[in-house]
Amino acid sequence: MYCRVVSASKDLEPELSCESPMSRKSWVTGESVFNELKGGMVVDCSLSLCAQLLLPDDSCPVLRFLGRRVPFELAVGVNGRVWVNAARKRHMVLVANAIKNAEHLNEHQTRVMVGRLLELAGL
Repeated sequence: MYCRVVSASKDLEPELSCESPMSRKSWVTGESVFNELKGGMVVDCSLSLCAQLLLPDDSCPVLRFLGRRVPFELAVGVNGRVWVNAARKRHMVLVANAIKNAEHLNEHQTRVMVGRLLELAGL
């Protein structure tokens, strides 16, 4: 389940919400409601990698390079979990591997690595 923590206290149960406070869209349409993450796969990542993935799209080279050639969905948690979904399973695995491999690479190295992965996958 994809949701946000509204409040957490050591003495009380945490309060969770599936409504996005950032969205101006109506909750009635379901466009501003977080939902169950169906399909896909979950990858464990470092907290610093998750922080990098949460930066705007142009700031994260691996997502920028992958997004040009492979359609995928991503949900990044600040708890070190990343959910990846794509139409084809091999694309999910490719995206997950590229994300994990890119953690300690610079932009040029990331471009080369993603290019090589795409080439091996025949994309």
